[in-house]
Amino acid sequence: KSVFDPTGAPALPGELLRYGIKVTNVGNVDLPNLTVVDHLPRGLSLAGDPTVPEGVQVVEVPAPAGRLGNGLVRFEGLALAGGGTLEIALAARVDPRTERGGEWCNIAEVEGSTSVMAEDVACLEVVVKKGRLGGYTFEDLDGDKRFDPDVDYAFGGMTVRLYDPFDPNGPPVAEGGTSGEGEFLLPEMTQG
Repeated sequence: KSVFDPTGAPALPGELLRYGIKVTNVGNVDLPNLTVVDHLPRGLSLAGDPTVPEGVQVVEVPAPAGRLGNGLVRFEGLALAGGGTLEIALAARVDPRTERGGEWCNIAEVEGSTSVMAEDVACLEVVVKKGRLGGYTFEDLDGDKRFDPDVDYAFGGMTVRLYDPFDPNGPPVAEGGTSGEGEFLLPEMTQG
């Protein structure tokens, strides 16, 4: 099991991580009907279609409702000849709404017909940074794309909502109101 962060570690909310699972049969007996189960840690979600050997069925078991991650991915119908190796590649996204940093570990298990035959872990540091986003809501009367209180019309008393680009129909990730001069500040926003 391996993990790679294309933007460089540590990982940040919203980033895509790439995982590799390599299974080797060190014996000389063929192993039919294996299943690889990849346990995604809370805050990590499968992104796109995994790369798997031909004929393998990919079954995504989503996280329980209201949870960030904690789902798993099952790769069913694997066959591994004696001395053979197979590889699976998948991508997972760090949830942009997560507020939990630290070491995140992803566990993969190989299941035979009766038991778990092997497991491996890949861990990566996730850093959650907080920031602020501010600005003005206004009608740009002079067309210069900048707020000028002497020229432009400010929208005071407005609600400003920021949505997750990966879940635009979900709840806002930040919300605030504008002052009488149209100024807003969304504090304590998670990076990503």
